[in-house]
Amino acid sequence: MEARKLLEPECAALAALRALPVELAELESLLAKADAQASRGEWVQTLDCDFHVTLARATRNPVVCAVVEYLCHTWFNEESPWKGIKLEGLERPQRLAYIRKTHRDVYEAVARHDARGGRTAMKRHLARFLAD
Repeated sequence: MEARKLLEPECAALAALRALPVELAELESLLAKADAQASRGEWVQTLDCDFHVTLARATRNPVVCAVVEYLCHTWFNEESPWKGIKLEGLERPQRLAYIRKTHRDVYEAVARHDARGGRTAMKRHLARFLAD
C-alpha cells in the first residue's frame, strides 16, 4: 500500500494535466459501471483496478503506467498478501460507497484539469486503506 500512496496521487495530478477526452470518457464509463453494480449489490474489483490503470494511462508516461498496472494487478491477485485489505471502520456497503465517491472525486478533479485537486482526491481515496 505504501507504494500506491507514494505514486498514485502524483499519477492523478499528472493525469489532470494530460488526460484527453477519450480517457475522461473511459473513466466516466467505469464510474457508471461501478454505480450500476453497486445498485445491484455487486462489486467487481477489476473495475477498481481498471479505474487506476486508466488514470495512469492518461499520464502518457509508460513507466508510471507499468508500475500502476503492476501494483493494481498485484493488489487484486488472489494470492496477494493484501487480499484482506479493509477501510478503517467501514463495513462492506459503506466501504464500496466510499470507494465509488472518492473515485468520483478523483475523476472530477482530473476532468477539470486540476492537478492539485486530483492529487488531494487520490490521497483521500487511499488514506483510509489499512492492512488487516
